[in-house]
Amino acid sequence: CLERFGFTREDMTSLELILWLNNAIPQLDVPKGFIIRPMQSDRDLLALINLHHAAFENSKMSVQERIAIMNMPEYRPELDLLAENQDGRLAAYCMGSIGDDVTPQFGCKVGFINIVATHPDFQCLGLAKALILNLLREFQVFGLKVAMLGTSSENIPMQHIAKNLGFQLLSSKFT
Repeated sequence: CLERFGFTREDMTSLELILWLNNAIPQLDVPKGFIIRPMQSDRDLLALINLHHAAFENSKMSVQERIAIMNMPEYRPELDLLAENQDGRLAAYCMGSIGDDVTPQFGCKVGFINIVATHPDFQCLGLAKALILNLLREFQVFGLKVAMLGTSSENIPMQHIAKNLGFQLLSSKFT
C-alpha cells in the first residue's frame, strides 16, 4: 500500500521476544578475566559511549543523550550493567527498564532489555549472555514475571542468545 507513495519494503523485520520469569534464572559463570557490575556514570560514561560506537558503527549516541537517559525518572542504575575486563576496559553492556504500568496483555509489569552491546574486540566470549542473565535476575528481584527483548531479523547473534535463554517470538513486524 505504501509502495504507491514511493516507499520500498525492506526485508528486515523487528522481532519482539518474550521470556516468562517463573523459574529460577540459571547462574552463568562470567567469562574468566571479567566482572559484571552496575554502571557508574562519573567513572564510566565516556568509555561506555566509545563502546557503544564501536558496537554500533552508525550510532550517533552522545554523552548528552546518555546523561538524559540516566536522568529519566524510570532509570534504575542496577539495571544498567557493564562487563569489564581485568585491565578496567569496558567490554560490553546491557541496559534494562521496567514498564510503568501493568501490561494488559500479560496482567503484570514487564522488564525490558533495551540494549545489549559488545565491543568487537570481545565478541563471542559469552559476555552478552552473562549480562542478560544478570539483568533477568534483577528483574526477578523487582518481582517481575515477564521480560521482553527486541532485535532485528538481521541480528542473528542476538537471536541465538535469546533462543538459548528460552525467549520465544511474540511478534514480527516489517520496519
